[in-house]
Amino acid sequence: MLESDNTLVLYPRVYNKRGQEHLHSVQGMTEFGTIVNVKLRLTDELKESYGENAPSISEFSRTDIMAHMPCVASDDNGPSLGNSIEGMLFFKGVVEEKEGVYIAEDARVIRSSSKDTMPIFGVGRLDISKDSHHVIRAKRALETTSDPVEIDNLNNIINDPRKYLYRAIMYYYEESKRLDHLDHIKKTLIEMIDKYTDKGVVGGVLVKCYDHNNRVIKDSAREIFSMFNSEVSSYQNGYDVWNKEKKNLEDISEEIGGSISSILMMPIAKYNCGAKGNKEYGKRFKKHKDFFYEGDQPMAGRIIVTLQYNEEGENILLSKVHTRNQPRGRIDSISSDGLFTDLLDEDVETKILKSALKYEKMGYKERTFDSIFIRGSVKNLSTNDLEETSEQNVTDVGIKIAENEFGTEYIGIEEENENSSISVDKNRKNTGMLAFMKNIKRES
Repeated sequence: MLESDNTLVLYPRVYNKRGQEHLHSVQGMTEFGTIVNVKLRLTDELKESYGENAPSISEFSRTDIMAHMPCVASDDNGPSLGNSIEGMLFFKGVVEEKEGVYIAEDARVIRSSSKDTMPIFGVGRLDISKDSHHVIRAKRALETTSDPVEIDNLNNIINDPRKYLYRAIMYYYEESKRLDHLDHIKKTLIEMIDKYTDKGVVGGVLVKCYDHNNRVIKDSAREIFSMFNSEVSSYQNGYDVWNKEKKNLEDISEEIGGSISSILMMPIAKYNCGAKGNKEYGKRFKKHKDFFYEGDQPMAGRIIVTLQYNEEGENILLSKVHTRNQPRGRIDSISSDGLFTDLLDEDVETKILKSALKYEKMGYKERTFDSIFIRGSVKNLSTNDLEETSEQNVTDVGIKIAENEFGTEYIGIEEENENSSISVDKNRKNTGMLAFMKNIKRES
């Protein structure tokens, strides 16, 4: 079974290295419990990019002390209860060659063996912060110096992405709670903070408010994290965080029943890089910033996070963030089902419908907007209900393909060209909702 984003997680059981390298394959169990074979055929661009460090089935199968990307296979390796879990591989750009056999254009080891920490799967993002102690210290020094050379040196530190902080933030949406009473808000915040604050992992809560139309109130979404207390060399517990946030949450709760119908609290966790990891991510700052942000707006999607312990073996550090698709939406659109279906305000639908009106100039008549497609769900405009739709009908930028008596069309908000009625720039990260238009006719 293949993920709709053309990725596949495999628990290797047997490596087949007969014949030439392009014929090599690995048999294993997918995260869904299906036994498949996967061949790895890197694109020429990736081969050039990797150089001598290119992944291969041969490299994954190595068990000698010099192996630099081993992934241990075992006869019962798999995710199911009763299976032992050894190595894990993550394939991207996967296509089906024939039933049970796939070809991938890239691969990563996300777990070498049972000795490694388990990767985390889910909704998340890479967070980039310029508030590292290096940058803060340089900014303070800048305020007290007039030496031109020192000013240049300090500005270089402040503007060096290798001095920034890079963290994975995971959203545990399945544990979300909708609350309408201050006592429940306090209890939930303390529990969520304490559950995920451990061994260097920073627990937090995503809080957002809903109006009486079940829409997220604009600018109400906020991430609250435990802060490091240098006096005791540890992160705050849930009760300390509550004391810090008490006034703000009390003010919000007073609006429940008025402009606010309820509050959603979603547990989140921050996984920090070590100094080496921050430096490595900083080397590719622009790439990561362009992918996980639209301007200064953080974007989330489906990711896999690999972790490691620090040298002392005490704290968990971020190793790498692996992306399964383009980011699906802003953090305030993450819903309790993980499908990014939360509407932000009432004018979202209006914006979509107004945007679609321009197609009238292209000779389209009899437009009907039966529903709005919102990354994994379809909202019926007549009943206001959300209905889940198959992930197989969704591409990594959330595009729905409409099939009707007038043919198959890609549906978007504002894209068009001379040759097609409606077209989509697949490289654009589409953060808006998408109109699912039926019964569109071109005027003859």
